[in-house]
Amino acid sequence: MVLSEKIVRTLKTLRRHYPGGGVLEIGDPFAMVVAVLLSARTKDEQVLKALGKLFQKYPTPTKMAKAPVENIEKLISNIGLYKSKAKYIRGLSEKLVEEYAGVVPDTIDGLVTLPGVGRKTASVVLVGAFGKQAIAVDTHVFRVVNRLGWVKAKTPEEMERKLLPIVPNENWRDLNHTMVPFGRAICVPNPRCWACPVADLCEFKKKNLVPPKNAVGIIEDAKKKEQTLLVMRDEVKKQMV
Repeated sequence: MVLSEKIVRTLKTLRRHYPGGGVLEIGDPFAMVVAVLLSARTKDEQVLKALGKLFQKYPTPTKMAKAPVENIEKLISNIGLYKSKAKYIRGLSEKLVEEYAGVVPDTIDGLVTLPGVGRKTASVVLVGAFGKQAIAVDTHVFRVVNRLGWVKAKTPEEMERKLLPIVPNENWRDLNHTMVPFGRAICVPNPRCWACPVADLCEFKKKNLVPPKNAVGIIEDAKKKEQTLLVMRDEVKKQMV
């Protein structure tokens, strides 16, 4: 099977298993920029918990730009690296107000001018907030793609460069929408190959295909955790209206 066919088949299979979309896709571009920024080295559950409180207090770039950094810190204190992230949030809010009339730019070049926003964050926002095609290589995508054998890369930046020409443009969004939950539930650091729906399409040489005694419980727990995240996301989205 040629690589392009393998990629399309893999993503189509994963899409059937993970149709829910990104758990940080809040809808509002400003909220999503902040959410993805907060997610660095932090679980999405913690991000969603903090996001609701933060945006109830400061729902717009204008209000966030005027907020004392100490107040932002208190509202996101459950987040890893919250002090530096609070400064980034304040800084990007000020830049949005001063240079973009309070509107989040919808291009990679515009987004990466914001404090704390790199290519990965920008790509996630383009996909989730603006419905544009982009490839964002986060921890899960990096791990899963290396195992699948589509490309070999030592850094997320290298992987993005190598994926762009081989993944069909219409499948770029599927890459993030499916591989992130797949990487949380199945293709974890110690992979659960025995439950993998694309094991036959994967080149990982150390597959563990023997399910443990508590296999059913492990998978049910993973499904519940993913559903909880989607419910939390939808609650935050309601608060954004």
